[in-house]
Amino acid sequence: MGLLRRTFSIWVGLLAAASRVRFNAKIYAFIVAGCAFLLVGAYYLQRDFKQGVRRTAATEKLVAAADRAYFGLGRDRNLALAAEYYKKAAEKGDSYSVNNLAEMLEEGKGVPTDSKEALRWYQVAANRGNAKAQYNLGRFYEEGICIPVDKKQAMRWYQKAAYQGNGCADFSLGRFYEDGTGGLKDPERAQFWYQNAVRLGYPGRLKCRPSPLLHMQDSNTKH
Repeated sequence: MGLLRRTFSIWVGLLAAASRVRFNAKIYAFIVAGCAFLLVGAYYLQRDFKQGVRRTAATEKLVAAADRAYFGLGRDRNLALAAEYYKKAAEKGDSYSVNNLAEMLEEGKGVPTDSKEALRWYQVAANRGNAKAQYNLGRFYEEGICIPVDKKQAMRWYQKAAYQGNGCADFSLGRFYEDGTGGLKDPERAQFWYQNAVRLGYPGRLKCRPSPLLHMQDSNTKH
């Protein structure tokens, strides 16, 4: 109620000030109407803010439940239940859950494999700024998974993910610049992105889907 109280105090102050000057019906009516507008606006702003806080808290509970089910924290691992919770959180706009749901759909973990639906969720999360989803969407464009191959779009999404510190995207950019994909051959840039990937833990603790090493092996077999 703090915002409403402050708005009401402003309203009372303006009315008091208006009462001390020479009466003018138009000015007085304008002040009353303006203050009424402020009160109504303050009410809806405060209401929407409280609803937003509640939605965030509810989403966090769903994400926590999903993580517990997925990783088996304090319980047996249950991928189907994890997918259910991730979907509920995804529908509330949580980009972390959106990407996780997409990965589970792509790999058939806890749900039937559905690359087309995975692509749809990757697009949602990527457009909301999720770095992992941006990398995954770039991969879909590069490999032509349920979408026409488009190396420029792949590079665009890899760049977005890399600028947010995604090591898998760093490595993919290194490949693109090393191979000259899209006519952008640049050994120095390739080295820069490869070094970034290593700094972020590639290939040790970073697990990229599919492993970029597969691309290296494929290119070696072609020569």
